[in-house]
Amino acid sequence: MSHQKPLVSTSFSYETLEETLDIKPKGARLHIGIPKEVAFQENRIALTPDAVSVLVSNGHDVTIEHNAGEAAHYGDRDYSEAGAKIVYQREEVFKAPILVKSAPVIDEDLPLLQHGQMIISPIHLTMLRPSCCRR
Repeated sequence: MSHQKPLVSTSFSYETLEETLDIKPKGARLHIGIPKEVAFQENRIALTPDAVSVLVSNGHDVTIEHNAGEAAHYGDRDYSEAGAKIVYQREEVFKAPILVKSAPVIDEDLPLLQHGQMIISPIHLTMLRPSCCRR
């Protein structure tokens, strides 16, 4: 009786694969403004430098008011290194079509708001005047 050895292939073939890049789909480029919060005892800032870095790396523009992160222990340099544009006039930040705030809009902000501007912030219902909210 003859014993046949099983056929086992010992040759391996390695092929190099092309590297795939993470290419973001092209979409709308957002311009986001982050003003310094001036409400009484407000120490927060809407976005950290890390969050700004993510936005900038995804092709968006972020404008931050000078010293906006100071009370939250973030300096202008932190935001600048994350890719944000630092501006010294409050009005410049409010020209952005999108505002991100950590505090509700206050009376001092009202003259600076733009028509059609999107504001992402908390809302303080108890501070709303009944005359402005009636239908």
